[in-house]
Amino acid sequence: MLTNYERETIITFNEAESDCEVYTYNQKLLHKLTERCESHSNLYQKVSEDQFGGYTFRFPKTLLTISPRVPMSKDLREMHRRMAVENGLGRNVSKS
Repeated sequence: MLTNYERETIITFNEAESDCEVYTYNQKLLHKLTERCESHSNLYQKVSEDQFGGYTFRFPKTLLTISPRVPMSKDLREMHRRMAVENGLGRNVSKS
């Protein structure tokens, strides 16, 4: 049994090849990649599974998005929350 610390997600790709590989234990990511393998089997492949429940997937690196975000200020977060509520998207919206 692996600890949470040992359950890694590793993304590998290089400049020479067109595909990337994702090795992961993350359940949310496993679910998404498994769905992609089923819906787009010509692009996404489940390559292997290890004895501990980690999976490796391969797909074109052009389909991989890595988007580091900048932390949002409290004021900006509050503004977005208010706008969502006003547009019926917030959690605080009562159904009448």
